[in-house]
Amino acid sequence: MSIGAPNKFVEIDGNFVCIILIYGPGIGRHRWQWTTPGIFTVAMLTGLAPVHFLAVANWVLVGTFATGIALRQEDIMRSKWIEHKGKKIFYQDFSRQFYDVTAVKTELDEVQKIVIAQPKNSVLVLSDFRDTSVGSDLLASMNAASNATKDYVHKTAVLGVTGMKQKLADLLTVLTGQPLKYFDDIEEAKDWLVQE
Repeated sequence: MSIGAPNKFVEIDGNFVCIILIYGPGIGRHRWQWTTPGIFTVAMLTGLAPVHFLAVANWVLVGTFATGIALRQEDIMRSKWIEHKGKKIFYQDFSRQFYDVTAVKTELDEVQKIVIAQPKNSVLVLSDFRDTSVGSDLLASMNAASNATKDYVHKTAVLGVTGMKQKLADLLTVLTGQPLKYFDDIEEAKDWLVQE
């Protein structure tokens, strides 16, 4: 994670706070972070603020570390096993990755490891691509993952695939022979997966 230069100062409840852009581990991923510990410390050391401001700086510093830990947790795989009507479904969560190809590829690699560890023709898959751009830059990775997992997958329901994304998904089906069923509603997708 890298920290950019201060972008601007803003006033909040009479206090000036510096906004700094923090770049996360994925290309294009960024988050705004309020960085008050440094501001309060500098203000106190230069005599612009009373000494008790240091306590505020320390309190916010603890919050900053907690935020960093939370951001690090986001880098852990998001996909998980869920249960619906007594059956296990592997929910592959690629949602809200927007244009972050690196994050999608990383999640895809982790998902593949879990699926191929299951018995053949047993996995019910729910792939969620809502609010994620899927383009030709992901097609090779998705094709490789689909080829590697198709013997282990019993059924696949897909959310958030319309327009050009659906054309690419149809191409993937032709290339791999793994049929996909598209849904707009997650509950309908889960119902379809568990019915025989």
